[in-house]
Amino acid sequence: MKRGDTPLADLSLISQISSELSRIFRHMLPGLAILGAAGISHPHWLKSLGAVDGWHIAILAAVALTVGNVWYVAHRYTLQQIIDYVIYALRYRKFRGYSSWLGAHINKTFHISESDERFRNHVHFRSAQIIFLFIIAEALIVFSIHAEYGTPFNRHWLITRVAGIALLLWCAVVQFPIGYSIDVFATDGHSHPKH
Repeated sequence: MKRGDTPLADLSLISQISSELSRIFRHMLPGLAILGAAGISHPHWLKSLGAVDGWHIAILAAVALTVGNVWYVAHRYTLQQIIDYVIYALRYRKFRGYSSWLGAHINKTFHISESDERFRNHVHFRSAQIIFLFIIAEALIVFSIHAEYGTPFNRHWLITRVAGIALLLWCAVVQFPIGYSIDVFATDGHSHPKH
């Protein structure tokens, strides 16, 4: 095999990982980010595991998956839903009708044509990335509060908290509205977004 040649099995694995990036961002990375922030702010929580072996890694992976999904759902149906509602109210200049609009919008997302699959995948991946950034911001804020003495989150609590708040605002004020417009654009048959 020449240098630069990749076995077919490797290409298949790369293709599969690439097509599943959105799910990785939604289901695994939030938990790893939360466990990472928890480990930095409260290292004694993870020290109690003792020696790390295969079982400990499997347990940590299960915990990361569970914690990440719980945090993801809590974020998605609280803070993000509020931001979504505010953007709806600003966009359509009304507060009523949000739930009807949302139901119709979700229905449209399931009927995007197969020819627009790449665009739909981009919208889903972008959404997953924005939620992941929100979760990082939230974790920075939460774990900078009462961090264990001597940890980086304790020594630099103000920087950590300000960074979390700045990232949260960036996501809420800039990134989420852009993603919202792209999502509406995708489901409304590529009509021009309303200003």
